[in-house]
Amino acid sequence: MRNIVWTDIAIAFFIIAIVIITINFALDSAHENLSDSQKKAYVNQLSRILNDYRKENPSTRLPIHTEGCVIRNGMNYCGFGDLFNEMPHDPNEHDYFYRSSDGIDFTLRAVLSTSHYYIYDSTISDSVVIKPQYIIDGVCGKDNTKALFASPSNLCVSGTPSKVTASDKVVLLMHMDGDDGKRVFRDQTKKLFMVNGDVVTSTRDKMFGSASALFDGGSYLSIASSDDFNFESSDFTIDFWIYLTDLKGEQVFISRGDNDFKDTPHLMIRKNESNMLDAFVRSESESILGRIQGGEVSEKKWHHVAYVRKGNIFYLFLDGKKISSVNGEGNYLTSTHPLRIGAHNHDSQSKFLKGYIDEVRIVKGVGEWSNDFILANEQYYWYNWKCEKEKGGISAQCGAENYLK
Repeated sequence: MRNIVWTDIAIAFFIIAIVIITINFALDSAHENLSDSQKKAYVNQLSRILNDYRKENPSTRLPIHTEGCVIRNGMNYCGFGDLFNEMPHDPNEHDYFYRSSDGIDFTLRAVLSTSHYYIYDSTISDSVVIKPQYIIDGVCGKDNTKALFASPSNLCVSGTPSKVTASDKVVLLMHMDGDDGKRVFRDQTKKLFMVNGDVVTSTRDKMFGSASALFDGGSYLSIASSDDFNFESSDFTIDFWIYLTDLKGEQVFISRGDNDFKDTPHLMIRKNESNMLDAFVRSESESILGRIQGGEVSEKKWHHVAYVRKGNIFYLFLDGKKISSVNGEGNYLTSTHPLRIGAHNHDSQSKFLKGYIDEVRIVKGVGEWSNDFILANEQYYWYNWKCEKEKGGISAQCGAENYLK
């Protein structure tokens, strides 16, 4: 009888424990769901206040934070003054991330308990939930500690959303960002270059970011010779955006070759006098390799151009559509000459670019496309794998300023 009593008591305690655990789990889940609901409501309230402010003050811009800033209980972290003073406070003091690159359009973001993002985007006047695919520890912008990749874009913890370029194969990446009319340019991989003539950053016409590079038809950028541009038999991807202000004559977008020999460029991507694209490289035997012509570029319109080698096949794309492909077996000619953006490799040839260029990228070792593809809708995201691989880095060479700028 005694054994039966103690067994019953043990069973009773076990049942009570299960009930308590179940109740706590339910309460935790309810709390998490409630917390997420509060976050969504808070984002929606913030967006309503900002949209009302824009309507009431059409000539006044919102604070510009290209890399994002934190709003916590309406506090003036982002330069809003007392705009949010009348708004009910979030009792849990969650962080909300505000970003605007022009003071007109903006995004607001909260991180949900599921690690998903709840984002309001003023360009679509709606809120969406984005699911991160995986996390990489490192730095992806000033004052950031993690890069969270999502599909179709990635979002840094407090940085700029963009298309992911997570590769140690990127050997050139120029966003062409900057203040209007300046002659200051930057390559994410730290390559040296010279401004020849009057190439300037322009905020008037740009594809992404704060600016693009404006070429006046007699100027170009020259990037110092690097073995990174000697592809040999490797795959590669070269892509960029162009906006031509004048279609007259042949215009060279990217070239490399000997300035002493005008007819032997080692790399050429241009438009010809018929406004068709023309791209090729030169082989070790001095013959033209992988030449493709086709597609038609228009005046005063942004176009995306991509020239790709994948295996022994070369591809040329215009606005994400494959123009053609061609077999090309052989090694790229090893060169010691600089890379030019906006001009022919030989000075006497002129053939300068007249217009804008943005988001110039070269990838050595990867041919990204062989069929039509969806164009990026933001700047390429830069993650400097060469610092400490997946761990990123915090030194002067691998710090925040080297990642997403």
